[in-house]
Amino acid sequence: MAGSLQLYIPVNAGLNARDESCIDALEAIHQFMQSHHKTLLLLGDSGAGKTLFGKFVAREYWSSYTPNSPIPLFLSLPHHRTAGDKMIGRALKAQGFSSQQIEQLRQQRTFLFILDGYDELKRWDTIYSEYQLNRWQAKVVVSCRSEYLAVVSDYKDFFAIPVSDQSLLPSLDQSPLSLQELWLKPFTAKQIDSYVQKYVSALQSSSQGPQQSSDWHDWTLYRHHINTIPDLKGMIENPFTLTLIVNVLPSIVQDQNKHKSEGAGSRLLLTRSKIYEKFTNDWFVRQELKLRQAGQAKWPNLVKRFEGFSKRLAKAMIAENITQVQHDPTDELESDDASRGRWAEFFGEDEKRTLLRSGCPLHSPQTHCYEFLHKSLLEFFGVRLQTDVIATLNVEHILAAPVGPAVPVTVPQEPSTPVDTDALSPTASTAHGVSLGEQLSSLNQRLLNDEPSMVRFWVDQLCNDEQLEAKLFAIIEKSKVDPSVAIASANSATILNAARVAFSRKDWRGVNLTGADLSQAILDGTNLQGAILNQVKLNDALMYQTNFTAAQMDGVSFGQRPYLSHNYVVRYVAFSPDGMSITTIRAGILSNPKCTVCTWNMATGQQVGRERRCNSDSRAFSPDGKLIAAIYKNNAMGIVDSATGKKIYALKGPGERVNLCAFSPDGKLVAAASNDEGLLIWDMATGQQIPEFEGNMLNASSCVFSPD
Repeated sequence: MAGSLQLYIPVNAGLNARDESCIDALEAIHQFMQSHHKTLLLLGDSGAGKTLFGKFVAREYWSSYTPNSPIPLFLSLPHHRTAGDKMIGRALKAQGFSSQQIEQLRQQRTFLFILDGYDELKRWDTIYSEYQLNRWQAKVVVSCRSEYLAVVSDYKDFFAIPVSDQSLLPSLDQSPLSLQELWLKPFTAKQIDSYVQKYVSALQSSSQGPQQSSDWHDWTLYRHHINTIPDLKGMIENPFTLTLIVNVLPSIVQDQNKHKSEGAGSRLLLTRSKIYEKFTNDWFVRQELKLRQAGQAKWPNLVKRFEGFSKRLAKAMIAENITQVQHDPTDELESDDASRGRWAEFFGEDEKRTLLRSGCPLHSPQTHCYEFLHKSLLEFFGVRLQTDVIATLNVEHILAAPVGPAVPVTVPQEPSTPVDTDALSPTASTAHGVSLGEQLSSLNQRLLNDEPSMVRFWVDQLCNDEQLEAKLFAIIEKSKVDPSVAIASANSATILNAARVAFSRKDWRGVNLTGADLSQAILDGTNLQGAILNQVKLNDALMYQTNFTAAQMDGVSFGQRPYLSHNYVVRYVAFSPDGMSITTIRAGILSNPKCTVCTWNMATGQQVGRERRCNSDSRAFSPDGKLIAAIYKNNAMGIVDSATGKKIYALKGPGERVNLCAFSPDGKLVAAASNDEGLLIWDMATGQQIPEFEGNMLNASSCVFSPD
């Protein structure tokens, strides 16, 4: 369904997250293949169409393949998560190549490797070393959810060519540019119309999918309801959500009409979770109907059985932190008996399990490999199981439940810090009954900070269940006395905050919120005396008269970088191209009129190297960070070595005021805006001024190069 190229619509992209311009994504791939870049990081939110686009690119390159063109190879990283440096070879063997042929291909041919689903590995692999990509003559496209990278400041290091492999680049000067990014854009109105037309056309020619009346054979009817039903159009943020909506739109309209005919005062509330619920229920109903028509439905209530199976499978996969299950019931060498038994519950060969599996929204990309149609379905079923559990509890039960043993909370860290998965296991039963930590199931397994899609499903459930908010607050309250719910407490606070629930004047003395994301939280007047707030994110939170007395606050983030201490006026600041350091120019004083240049480490706030005295008033880094264009007090201009501060050569002698200088993105040119000579541009290879721009305007106050 979601992976069908039959319904593929060309997608747009930008070169970074803030790029408002749109380019055709396939054309961007063609440009990447012609460029000096070696790796392209394909980014987008959940459901943005990264996998489908990757398959489309592979198909396009195969369709235009010639002996001199690169060989495209699409690889699902979750499926090859244990292959390591053998991944490419195994994939080619699966295509029918012998070991000898593979070696010949490696030495003689070029490739386009499309590595899909980096975020689903749930670990930080440095792709060139992990998969030995430097052994192949290849361009590499890696797809990843953009939110997965949000917590890591230096994520590019995991995708760029390592310093030891710089020989793979045309020249050392281009090494910072070895990685390119491409961000997939949401669908436009025109793309939505194109998709709906294809969907309706495919529906008419197929016996598969939902059966609709002839009215729904007109694609404009879909467009009408998408544009007129409140909340619906705003949810079409990506291709997968659009796929779900067009599948369930007739059912949504039917519910809306029934709601109106019953004279209900308020309109039906549509959420993303409601769309998923309707889609999966319609799926289960269709599968049950097919089985009954074929005489294979031997058990009653199959819809409920399909739903329960999907939830239990999602829970098991989330507990293992995987998005694919590989299980061969005939493989005697499978890892261990526990692993074989765990997945045999779902993928056994007996009649009942085979039937239940056939009714669920799963597919098998390869033999003995299973996954949900989309990762968001896995997350949806996982959250639904958790909310089902909480629905059986009331606030009084939560507060009176037996206390369990403490469970360490492992906060998602920068990739250099391994995650202790054992510490995330459910808590144990106590001698006096089942602890609340164990009852809360997977809500108490791991922090949801790096699972924004699951948090959004939780927020939707808050809209659908009026009692859920009080229960989540009760879990936080329980954390004051029950260490077994520390993870569930932090997740409850993260979910409530994502739903923009205010925490003003809450009595949270002694609560345990370790690792919670309270960014932009409203905490005015909140009493957090003695609370455990280690590793909590408080970025941009409102904290007027918040009481933090005796609170544990190791590793708390307020969203501010360390304060850089200068004892006099700072005239200028400049970031290095990699964002890892910053250079400041402090104004001189009467006793020493020369300015002071300092370089600082952005992560620690510590000064790097010694201070340097100079007459410089303004500076600009070259793209590779090795050179600095400096404007001096006497308005002369020169090029300086960033490491030593030594002037390499002068570009402009003393004269009228020079206001600003800038390097071109490729570092080949440097420009200056001058009061007397307007815009001045020099060729960095020769240090000579380009005469075409000399004296072209007066009183130029600033200058900037376009990205291209």
